[in-house]
Amino acid sequence: MHPFLLFVILLIAALSPNSAGSEQPNAGMMLQEMSTAIRSLNYEFNYIQADEQDIDSLRYRHVILNGKTFAQLLRMDQLRVEVRQNNDQISYFQSDLTPFTLLGTHIVDAFPSVVFSDFSMLSQYYHYIFVGKMRIADRICQIIRVLPKENNRYSYFIWLDEVTKLPMQINLLNLNGQTLEQFKVISLNMGDNLTSFVQNLKKAPVPPLMKLPEEETVNFDWFPKWLPAGFVDIPPNEHQLMHKKKFLASRFYTDGLFSFLITVSPVNKKNNTESHFQQSRRTIQTQVRDHIQMTVVGEIPLSTAKRIADNLILKINK
Repeated sequence: MHPFLLFVILLIAALSPNSAGSEQPNAGMMLQEMSTAIRSLNYEFNYIQADEQDIDSLRYRHVILNGKTFAQLLRMDQLRVEVRQNNDQISYFQSDLTPFTLLGTHIVDAFPSVVFSDFSMLSQYYHYIFVGKMRIADRICQIIRVLPKENNRYSYFIWLDEVTKLPMQINLLNLNGQTLEQFKVISLNMGDNLTSFVQNLKKAPVPPLMKLPEEETVNFDWFPKWLPAGFVDIPPNEHQLMHKKKFLASRFYTDGLFSFLITVSPVNKKNNTESHFQQSRRTIQTQVRDHIQMTVVGEIPLSTAKRIADNLILKINK
């Protein structure tokens, strides 16, 4: 939907007599209910995920049985991609790749990460605004805006099914209010027949766990002088890897909703250079300064990534 048309519809809904004369729902509580519903209910989504470059059609099934979580994500068009969850084991299958398994609590590829967020904690850095109702996939949905208090990160519009609190549509917006990515449900099934796929999933062989590369030690002394409010590094505070006989040190940062990675490594380039790339939510900002290459990669606007890189203090201890 065109951003201006969406704005007009939501503005009319927010200013309508019914909305103005009645108490507004607690948007933060509704978001917490969404996070609970996505983990605890039995359901099946047929949905699309779209960004500036591509559109995918997918099916996601989720069942809680005897206290355990079973789920399946299936790409419906083009190359077959399937992800299965058998409680804490997340297995990936793709025709041109060797299957592998990771440990986790949910299939991260199934939904925008916002649905799993701690909205109580995030309220320090984001406003939650109820803006009205709209119909999605023949279901009445409540619309919530997740708006950063500082203009250095993205925002969301979220449509929640009024009955189940499951997300029916999620739009990620850039600093100009333009849609970068969209998650949109086409059909929702809450029937009793969902448990049938669980038996097949239980019997299916589980691919081996993926092994992470060994870490190496290098004497880097570096830290970001500036970060957007609320972003903290996630322990272990630093990863150091050997890649093609070169050391690469990295740190991962998140505010609980968006995340980015900072990497630094020594290079032979003498001249200071700078480059950037952006596609949908993903930004890559690279700088070479004093024989050290630093890269900021993540779900943040380009202007924010550049400011982080500009304020990175680093050196190699000799």
